[in-house]
Amino acid sequence: MDVLSALCLDAGTILSAEDLLQRCWDGLAVGENQVHKAIAQLRRALRDSATEPRYIENIRKRGYRAVAPVSFPPQHVMGQPAESWSRVSPYVGLNPFDAAHEAVFFGRDAAISRLRRTVIAQSHEGRGLTLVLGPSGSGKTSLVQAGLLPALMRDAGPFRVVGATTLDLGDIGAVKLATALGGALLDLDRDGEPLFAGQSAESIGATLTGEESPPARALWSGHCADPGARFVLFVDRLEALFSGTGPVPRRQFLTALDRLALDGRVIVVVACRNDFYPELAQEPVLMEAKAAGGHFDLAPPNRMEIAQMIRLSAKAAGLSFGTDPDSHTPLDDLLCDGAATSPDALPLLQYTLEQLYLRRSPGRELTMSAYRALGGIGGVIGRRAELLLSGLAGPAQAALPRVFSLIVAAGAADGSVRSLRAPWSALTTDDENLLVRSLVEERLFVSHVHDRQPVFGVAHEALLRQRPRAVAWVAEHRQDRPSSSSRSSAGALITLVIFQ
Repeated sequence: MDVLSALCLDAGTILSAEDLLQRCWDGLAVGENQVHKAIAQLRRALRDSATEPRYIENIRKRGYRAVAPVSFPPQHVMGQPAESWSRVSPYVGLNPFDAAHEAVFFGRDAAISRLRRTVIAQSHEGRGLTLVLGPSGSGKTSLVQAGLLPALMRDAGPFRVVGATTLDLGDIGAVKLATALGGALLDLDRDGEPLFAGQSAESIGATLTGEESPPARALWSGHCADPGARFVLFVDRLEALFSGTGPVPRRQFLTALDRLALDGRVIVVVACRNDFYPELAQEPVLMEAKAAGGHFDLAPPNRMEIAQMIRLSAKAAGLSFGTDPDSHTPLDDLLCDGAATSPDALPLLQYTLEQLYLRRSPGRELTMSAYRALGGIGGVIGRRAELLLSGLAGPAQAALPRVFSLIVAAGAADGSVRSLRAPWSALTTDDENLLVRSLVEERLFVSHVHDRQPVFGVAHEALLRQRPRAVAWVAEHRQDRPSSSSRSSAGALITLVIFQ
């Protein structure tokens, strides 16, 4: 399917075996025979002929191309056809995709299908709680909001999802957890009739978190008694539960989620950064969900999926990509290359695409000149980082050189710089922690689990590679060993180059 997708995405263009290997087996040590086998399998499935091709043509000594007409069926979201995206941007910048963006949410079909099966299996087992785990910037929120929820609402399976609501724990501020949960549930309705009629946010929260709580169904309105109807509660950024929340309210909140999930009417989907797994492992409710198969690990997209994200959304919006006049490389190929080297930088890719869209030509082309003016993905990151830094207090800004000394390796013989992942435990002050948390929240840093411990680092090495003064400085000091002092000064210089 990856080979067929690659040919269809570039219908009429000859793709060599090397092209297909790079796009479909990126990072795997396989030979051209794999490509030829895949083409042969496709021809059998399509009942095509190598001598009289109707679908896939073999161009001797050059490669393969799709010769049949290729069209992408329109998707409909909330009653609006995909063609409506010709008037608005299909890109979300640093925001997540939501249900309104389903028609331009591409590249995650396999993950959506797997997550849907996990959620349905959990519901069948009578424990409708699923925990979605992945690094920061991996697209957990988008996967649920623009992928899973629309898929469940279209489902003609064993139950019907007729409503959904979201509780973002990163945005509740000083509101009590129980009250925030009750407020989210108050938004659930069916055909305009509230699911929890006659209740308040406080009363719902108190009922679900109380020691002697009755079943959740005691809260429901009588008109919601349809046994085939389901509602979804999506709890986003669960990691906020482990920052400043005491153990008692945290345990009560998780117990309330468990009660909702066990009752069967509400399906609970929770998203959390996987670098918080040590904290998750201390919560019995979440570990019981894991034992029941309710943990879903979101893998980074492969190169073909990244290509779909870039190209198919552009097709849906009637956009085209320019070409580098010197190398004749299409802009979409450059974007694929930049994102594929760091698949956890998806928000930064979307941010770059959004900036290119704002600078599009009158003919709706995303131009190479705009890409160069932005400085590529790295240039866009630098501008965003400068805005963030200017809004932080002085002590947090002053922590930046020390933080960068932990995650920058300098002094290589070729004059390059390389990003590292540093453990959160290496941060020694509150200001360092505040700075890194802020950079992670802005998707400029990523945080995930490595060797069973939470680590952080820059979201994309372009942040370091595309700053000429940094590269020149490293070349000057290439004989230096990466001692703590040299790395600290490297971090300080690179910090100034990036953020000033």
